[in-house]
Order: sequence, then structure tokens, then C-alpha cells
Amino acid sequence: MAQQQPLRIYDAKHADLETLQRIGCDTYREHFSEIWTRAGMQHFLSEDFSSENLATSLAATEKHLWLLAEDNGGNILGFAKLNWNSPMPLSNTVGVELQKIYLLKSTTGKGNGLRPHVSPSSAPDNLQLRCALFCASVGACRRLRRWLCLHPRS
Repeated sequence: MAQQQPLRIYDAKHADLETLQRIGCDTYREHFSEIWTRAGMQHFLSEDFSSENLATSLAATEKHLWLLAEDNGGNILGFAKLNWNSPMPLSNTVGVELQKIYLLKSTTGKGNGLRPHVSPSSAPDNLQLRCALFCASVGACRRLRRWLCLHPRS
């Protein structure tokens, strides 16, 4: 069996807005269409992944970080959203909230949470940390909101 290539995980920018909309809507439909009404799902997606809301969120880099994951063929497989300086529940600690993390169902169960996702020689330390957070979360329970008690971003 051929060894799978690592995913490339990178910060989403304004130029990735349509890609983020597509992967966001696709993954939400895959994971939640059985528990939401069609109208409820459409309303949520049209709000949460609207061009205006995503553009605002992508521009607010002091508040949020959106990540995209792609395979070596350039196919986008998932995304994550982190919120900086979020208060941790039941604590005075401020850290990074992993608000969203979703992969297409077709990519789950393939060891993506276990493989390295970025070459140490090709990424700055900050990006490596972001990739590690994404990968560790993919390997854990993806549907639960996690709070990562890291130093607040200054």
C-alpha cells in the first residue's frame, strides 16, 4: 500500500473566500443534513457562510484564524476556525477556541490526524503550531468544541 501524502494546511485569505464557502457548506450538509430541516440548514449556511460574514471574519485576523486543508492534488478536504483570546468556560483563563473543524466524510478514517501535515523546513513556527492544533483536533473528536489553553495572541 502506498504511503499517503500529508495534507497541506494553510491560513485562509480573502482570495480563498469562495473555497471556504464551498467546503463549509459541503461539510455541514454532510455532517448535519439528517438532523436539520432543509430550511434550517439553508438559513444557517446562508448566514454563517455568506460572502459578507466570511469576508469580515477573514479580515479580522486579530480575532479569528481560518485554516484550509488540501491534499497533494490541490483538493480542499476540510477547514477549521480558531478564535483568539477567548475566555475559557468556568475559568479566568484566556486562550484559543477551536470553534469549527470539519473534514469531508470521504476523508475521515484515513489517518489524517496521525500524519505530519507540514514539513518543518517549509513552514514558520507559528504555522507549525496552527497545523499541529488542526491535526491533533482532527485525530480527536471533531464535533466537540475545544478550548486550547494557550497564551493569548498579543
